[in-house]
Amino acid sequence: MLLDKIKKTIEALLFMKGEEGLSVEFFSTFMEVEHHEAENMLNIFLEEYNLRDNPLIIKKFGMTYKMLLNEEMSEMIKKAIVSKNLIKLSKASLETLAIVAYNQPITKVQIDKIRGVSSDSILHSLISKELIVSTKTLDTIGKPKLYETTEMFLDVFGIESLDELPKSDDISESEISKFLEKWEGDMAERLQKLIAASGYTSRRKAEQLILEGKVSVNGEVIKQLGVKAEPSDVIIVEGVRLLKENKKYYLFYKPEKVITSMSDEKDRVCVKDFFEAVNERVVPVGRLDYDTSGALIMSNDGEFINLITHPKHKIKKTYVAKINGKLEEHHLKILRSGVRIDNYKTSPAEVNIVKNKNKSGNTLVRLTIHEGKNRQVRRMFEALGYEVMKLKRESIEDLTLDGLRKGEYRVLTIHEVKRLINKAKNGDK
Repeated sequence: MLLDKIKKTIEALLFMKGEEGLSVEFFSTFMEVEHHEAENMLNIFLEEYNLRDNPLIIKKFGMTYKMLLNEEMSEMIKKAIVSKNLIKLSKASLETLAIVAYNQPITKVQIDKIRGVSSDSILHSLISKELIVSTKTLDTIGKPKLYETTEMFLDVFGIESLDELPKSDDISESEISKFLEKWEGDMAERLQKLIAASGYTSRRKAEQLILEGKVSVNGEVIKQLGVKAEPSDVIIVEGVRLLKENKKYYLFYKPEKVITSMSDEKDRVCVKDFFEAVNERVVPVGRLDYDTSGALIMSNDGEFINLITHPKHKIKKTYVAKINGKLEEHHLKILRSGVRIDNYKTSPAEVNIVKNKNKSGNTLVRLTIHEGKNRQVRRMFEALGYEVMKLKRESIEDLTLDGLRKGEYRVLTIHEVKRLINKAKNGDK
């Protein structure tokens, strides 16, 4: 049996590595163990994991392990993917698909000649979506691959055979446009949403940058809101090109005396300093005060960040506070009904006394809130006449700090991310 922490680490790495897979060599280096020990750990995890009633399974390919859908679930997904709502194709992908459809079997050189640009990545993407396939080669020097459409292509476009495609002697703008008209409407997103989703900044800040003329799409400066763009477009913000990043999600145990920011003008320690080994630029999801320790999510998923931090979604955060003196009963009732801070009354908090007036004369209080006002917990107690001597965020919803020490972080599992998203969207339903 593997320790729970090792199991969680392996699962997180498998999720993070995705299609690339987790190699024994990488895991050996990551865990600082011998190669054979790493392989043994992975084999044990594979056996235990695959015994679960789980839509995912672990498969070994040589010395690499991958997390995949089980056979039953894979077939269900394949059937579902025929819905156009689940297949999202860029304009470039649609153009390439149209060229293949009307000229199949066709080589990559021929495709590139028609499009005028290289189609390497697009062809790989279309193959992964099972819309095209390459099983034959042209009997010439180099034996180039021949590409043709699949049965999945027929299902997606709602036709029974290629004979139903509009007749044409050669590929033309009209044929390509038929593909575009059918699909591209689902692809475009508002520019500010794409910028936020990249992790560059918030949607509100993105809107401001657009209005200031600091954003361009395919070389054209955009100065008005409402413009739509596609992920495949060249989007430049403040001179920086947005790159599609792998989405990352971490739970971080923030120590005290650390700024919840990516930089600090006073050159104090920031949360960014703990994530130098992470290739992607992750940012704090919400905030924790300088003197407060505890659970903090870090991510580069702009949509996820906006969803989790929006007040209306009421994501619960649980704190343990050490306050001076004994917490009086009537103050406990006020906390549970709402505390007036300046011109604002907080929402009712879940409050329980952990330890009241121990030897030091202080009280430990556990409280759960869903708001995130600046220094809210401290100000709630200060309004009642108490000083918060120490404050720690124990959890965010069901995410706890178990297994983590101050300054450490772990990758959130796909299930944890989905639960947070579901909670934000659906509440307690």
